[in-house]
Amino acid sequence: MKKDTKKRLGAFIIILIFGMSSLAFIIVGIGGQGSTNNNDQLQQDLQDYIVEYEIDPAVRQQILSSGFTLVTYYYTEEKIIVDLYPKKYALNTGQSQIFVEKIKSDKDSMTISSSQNTETIDNLTDENIFNALCRTLVVTPLDCVLTGDIGNNTQGNTNTNNTNETG
Repeated sequence: MKKDTKKRLGAFIIILIFGMSSLAFIIVGIGGQGSTNNNDQLQQDLQDYIVEYEIDPAVRQQILSSGFTLVTYYYTEEKIIVDLYPKKYALNTGQSQIFVEKIKSDKDSMTISSSQNTETIDNLTDENIFNALCRTLVVTPLDCVLTGDIGNNTQGNTNTNNTNETG
C-alpha cells in the first residue's frame, strides 16, 4: 500500500470511530428518557427531601449509598412534624442529610436507615426519635454531641440493625 492510501485509510477509520461514538451518544441520550413522568415527579419530590409515598427499592438504595439518611414515617394520623427534619438536621453547609418518606399505615412507627445502621422506633417520643437519629445519621449533629446521647438506648423501644458488620 502506498503511504498516501494508508493515511487516507487511517483518517477514514478515525472519522468512522468518532461518528459511531456520536451516534451511540445520541441513541443512549434518547433511550435514557423513558418514563419521564415518574422520573420528573421523583426529581421534584426529592428536591424537597420529602415524599408522601413508598420509594422504589432501587431509589432507596441510591439515597442510602449517597450518604443520606432515610426517615420512613408510618402513621395513622400525622402527629409528628417530620417535614422539618431535612432542615433541622442539615449539615453546616445547609445541605440536607435526611430524606423523609411518609406512608399512611395502620400503625405508628418510624424506621431510620443510613449506610451505618437501621433503627425502628415503635414508641414515637421526641427523645426516642432524637436518640435514634443521633445514632443513625452519617454526620452527627452538634446537638447530639452536646447532649452526650450518642449510643444511648435506655428506653428499650428501638430495634437497631447494624449494617457495618464484618464477616
